[in-house]
Amino acid sequence: MNRSNAEHAVLFEAVKLIVHYDGQASDRLTVKAAAILGRYVQIRDANLRYLGLATMAKLASVNGAMVHIKKHQATILYGLKDADVTIRKRALNLVFLMCDKSNALVVVKELLSHLANADVSIREEMVLKIAILAERHAPNLKWYVDTILYIIRNSGTFIDDDIWHRACQIVSLHEELQPYAAKTMYEAIRDGTNVNEMLVRCAAYVLGEYGDAIDEDDGVTTEDIYDSLRSLWDHACGGNTTRSILLGSFAKLAVVSNVVETKLRDLLEDLSVSLDLELQQRALEFSAILDSSVMSDDQMEKILDKMPAFDADKSSNLVAAVTKREAPARQRVVTAPAALDEDEDEAEESEEDEEDEEDLIGMAEDVTFDPSEAPKMRKWFMNLVASNQCRGLLYDNAHVQIGVALSFVGKLAKIQLYYGNKSPSAMRNFRVEFDQIPELLWKIEGVKSDVEPKEQVRQRVQLVCVRPFAQSPRITVSFKVGASTHTYPLAMPVTSASFVGAKTMDSATFMSTWKSLNADGQTAQQLVPIDGRPMSEIAELLTGEKRLGLSRVTGIDRDPSSSVTCAGLFETKTVKVGCMLRVDVADGSFRVTVRSGSAVLSGAICKALSNLIKRA
Repeated sequence: MNRSNAEHAVLFEAVKLIVHYDGQASDRLTVKAAAILGRYVQIRDANLRYLGLATMAKLASVNGAMVHIKKHQATILYGLKDADVTIRKRALNLVFLMCDKSNALVVVKELLSHLANADVSIREEMVLKIAILAERHAPNLKWYVDTILYIIRNSGTFIDDDIWHRACQIVSLHEELQPYAAKTMYEAIRDGTNVNEMLVRCAAYVLGEYGDAIDEDDGVTTEDIYDSLRSLWDHACGGNTTRSILLGSFAKLAVVSNVVETKLRDLLEDLSVSLDLELQQRALEFSAILDSSVMSDDQMEKILDKMPAFDADKSSNLVAAVTKREAPARQRVVTAPAALDEDEDEAEESEEDEEDEEDLIGMAEDVTFDPSEAPKMRKWFMNLVASNQCRGLLYDNAHVQIGVALSFVGKLAKIQLYYGNKSPSAMRNFRVEFDQIPELLWKIEGVKSDVEPKEQVRQRVQLVCVRPFAQSPRITVSFKVGASTHTYPLAMPVTSASFVGAKTMDSATFMSTWKSLNADGQTAQQLVPIDGRPMSEIAELLTGEKRLGLSRVTGIDRDPSSSVTCAGLFETKTVKVGCMLRVDVADGSFRVTVRSGSAVLSGAICKALSNLIKRA
């Protein structure tokens, strides 16, 4: 395979011609093209492996080509383990295209095995595609329910409501599936472990609608279902949207059980004075529905009866979600407003990606990071995330300099990115692609496509936090200088800890709250090497005005040289969650302990702060 770039370009153009003449080209050419591309996806060179996967995906659309592409299934699946995320994405796309009834069990099993450790930049897309494949090619409906449940349990933070919405649609269409779905959901939440918010929403809907379908021989009562769901009210609900869904489920269970109705009435009475208007309104409405003086039992049962099945021909919302993600244009271009307008429609999208895909086929050189740059890149990143308001370098080499100015206030982040062209030639096809994780709302200003020598361009980004996230979103900066294509995937200097502000708290309140946060997952802890650093340095990182700015709790640290105790407030679009942090010395290490009402939040902040302390 040691050919020149020109020879590679000719070969790929020939394959594209076969694709163009779909149905008219000789079958022998299709077979030959699949065989050649199969060799490309095995070689070491990352650029050629990428092109092999991308071109094989195009060839997959040719009639009769898929059977020959499937011969390379093992190699393509192995591409999901590649160190290069762009190759993993191409492999995922091709696996999705080649999956059918004959290989669905193998393909979905392989994808599920990669899901737990998948990078954040690919996990959401992987989840969507697994869900679609499970729906299209399920050998039986129980297998479909088990697969979707596995996805929700293991990637709840990385999925939108689309996943469980579609699962509920399918369950509603198959009456014979409803007892199994209800029992499976009940077992998933019964002990309260490994339960995330999306699982709570799905279980609440399914058990509210079909909980009474569980076989009596299973020994599960309506009261058991209510108690299991009710136990999730505090520790597994990050926002009141989920609690609203739970209330609807409780009301439907109350129709079946007088015991549940009594318990629900007490809850509704407490919520009737809730500060959250949505919960208060629902509580008052359900109280009225359950009140026999307001409506008769027949009316109540009619209102709280099972929802009718969805239309059998209703198209999958997941397919639309994947189509949107895979649209040729990926860079969002908007006019940055003075204030974030959260109701504004999605920004217009650039129309240049399709042309860029064509350019990849004949590229002469691909330039990215040198491994020796990793230490200084980590240092730049940590310097940026160690403060709620700062500016500094994100990346710098002989060709491009990328600077960042950050400002975090509560739930809102204002970011300015600066791209400087350090080369003597113009940067062409300059683009910035953001990994828009669903835990953040995004507003992104566009950038010009050509950056002249020594010119610097600015891009403004505004973020609103929706819920905690474990990994920083990524940004990919790419451009062409002459015949060379430069691609730089970078982590954005944004973590869950970035949205934590100061919260003043006295020692007595801190200790009582600290002791009450003892549910599974609410405490996260990591050990960090001391490396000769004093505790005062860690205290400055956590509480310094120009650093993270947390509030130090006085009266707890008897020896300030061996421990520091802080309190903070994590703010999102809908809720504020208190966070409690303590760093002390244990077994020759700094022991970082974080407690909050959200298991996801505790883990995310503990991870972010531990990484900061390692490099403080």
